[in-house]
Amino acid sequence: MADPSAAPALVSVVIVSYQCRDHLLDVLGDLDLIRRSMSLQVLLVDNASTDGTPAAVAERFPWVQMEASAVNHGFGAANNRAIAKADGDVILLLNPDTRITAEALQACATELRRHPTVGILTPRVEDEHGRIDPNCRRGFPTLWGVFCHVTRLDRVLRGRRSRRYTVGWVRDDEIADVEAVSGAVMFCRADVLHELGGFDERFFMYGEDIDLCLRVAEHGWRVQYWPRTTVVHLGGKSGMTVKSRIAWARSIGDLHRYHRPGWDGRLGGLAASAAGGLLALSRAVTDAAQRRRTPRG
Repeated sequence: MADPSAAPALVSVVIVSYQCRDHLLDVLGDLDLIRRSMSLQVLLVDNASTDGTPAAVAERFPWVQMEASAVNHGFGAANNRAIAKADGDVILLLNPDTRITAEALQACATELRRHPTVGILTPRVEDEHGRIDPNCRRGFPTLWGVFCHVTRLDRVLRGRRSRRYTVGWVRDDEIADVEAVSGAVMFCRADVLHELGGFDERFFMYGEDIDLCLRVAEHGWRVQYWPRTTVVHLGGKSGMTVKSRIAWARSIGDLHRYHRPGWDGRLGGLAASAAGGLLALSRAVTDAAQRRRTPRG
């Protein structure tokens, strides 16, 4: 029989912000409502934003445990700083440009606790129009799989090799173990994160979520896509800049180097970096053409 005097199970919510004050205030508003019905600890690391984020959070949400950093630590390293202070048995890694309900948070935390072999769980993730984010469940970013995803060939070529990056054979409403999920919404077993030391800080931005999932699986834990509830992710509407395309491609190269031993990983890393250069060049040419077509005011 459960002890009625025992403290309720705690979920620690970890958020890293950078130049996204308005989105962050919205999701903290969601969490402010949720904490009235369940036990939450909210830890925020702001990566040296210059948009007034720390002051706005301190004024409106003084209960948030915030670290206002003077430097940008990168996504993984900043998360690790908060993870080290988390007290809950479940840690939710949550992007600041998300919207979440009490039902979704409670359901995912409960499901993770029910299955002790699952190390990371993510719900269905949608944009504000109700369209699923294909990145919410993923496979290892093989060069062919990423190429098919970027060029949209995976909509035509139905083989698993062609659709591996987004696990295209898994239905949107199907519970499935996958190789990786998006770092936008990750429900993690706290003891697993602490055992693995959190994110690999060699990844400054991009790829760290896939790397974490791969390491979780390598240590015998399952990574699960659980679409019985939904979280909204508003990110990615403006597309990727030249700099971010290069960083994204470099992260794919690093995943090959770190997780594929020998020449296979080295060659994959070189190819990914080269592909990133081509993507960046393509974006730069497109942007230059757009500027030439835009009349000057």
